[in-house]
Amino acid sequence: MSTSEFNNAGVFVANYRISHQLAGGVSLDVSLLFSTQDKKVVGRGAVTQATNPPLDVKTELVGEYHYQCTNNSCFVMVNLQGVDAIRARILPPISVENVDAHILLNDDFKTGVANFKYLDPRTNEWVEENQVPVTLADYTEISDVTKLAEEVSA
Repeated sequence: MSTSEFNNAGVFVANYRISHQLAGGVSLDVSLLFSTQDKKVVGRGAVTQATNPPLDVKTELVGEYHYQCTNNSCFVMVNLQGVDAIRARILPPISVENVDAHILLNDDFKTGVANFKYLDPRTNEWVEENQVPVTLADYTEISDVTKLAEEVSA
């Protein structure tokens, strides 16, 4: 399905990097499909960190988003839950939650801030990351995100 077919169906692709951009820091990269018809989001993500041993958490994401306005500004709240991408494909599938993300995007869908937590497979403990900058990845078509922002705010 081409990008224009997605847009005609009310589905838009957006890719984000959620990171403090620090060497050796944790990053969450997500590729998301936004549906303007039912306000649902699906996608894939990866939590990575260049450490030894390296962190690499693959996740299948589902969630929803809401357009909200206050007296001063409008924003988009995206709530995502992730399950282990590998275990989700095993037959029978095993659902193991490994990511929980709350992303607050500016109403142009290009920047924002996120709080997320992930299940670290090295320690089997949940790790929280707060107030992490969100930026639109350079491989997202800006025209798609602009159209998405227009449709959501209409």
